[in-house]
Amino acid sequence: MTELFSDGFESGNFDEWTSNNTTDTFTVDTNNPHHGTYDAEFSIASGATKYARCRKTIASNPIVYMRGYYYFDSFSTITAPHHIGLISIGSYPNVATAIIVKSDATNYWGVEVWETSQTKYVSAVEPTTEKWYCVELLRDVTNNIVTLWIDDVEVISESKAQTVNTTNVDGAISWITYGAAVGQCDCVVVADAYIGCEAEGGQQLFTLINMMEY
Repeated sequence: MTELFSDGFESGNFDEWTSNNTTDTFTVDTNNPHHGTYDAEFSIASGATKYARCRKTIASNPIVYMRGYYYFDSFSTITAPHHIGLISIGSYPNVATAIIVKSDATNYWGVEVWETSQTKYVSAVEPTTEKWYCVELLRDVTNNIVTLWIDDVEVISESKAQTVNTTNVDGAISWITYGAAVGQCDCVVVADAYIGCEAEGGQQLFTLINMMEY
């Protein structure tokens, strides 16, 4: 695996990213990190297309995996097709996005793909609040595949024509259409192969090893 980019927000800001912007509230703080001291915190109120995203420009690559940890204090979608976009790989209209989408009055994990038209794939797995999730998305132009893993479990894998190599990735909330979300994003990694979850207790183990060395 070759790592293309990573950031756990331990600089205390968004300086590792090419840009960051929001329609509401988006900060780096110490409220609820998954690992380390800092996390990115977002608070987005319901309304027409909103976002709290950090964007990184990467070298052109046909196969890109992106992983981020998400914790939701609260989230809501109004009705289908309104949804919450999380990890986003690519640039519109050549983009794949991990989403929370409403279907049959229930919110599910899903993937939205824009190429020649908008396509949504919905899993049978329901997200909940007050729990850290490891969310990993693959956009594969070479093999025309989009895949979503939640906590190392593959929940969606679909064939979908993909065109134009990836040069941008978005973390946190890439966009919301008439929904709302409050929570945190942490431990972002972008690579050319599957990344997977952080080892449980990884930060504590690292600290313990350092203490033993002294």
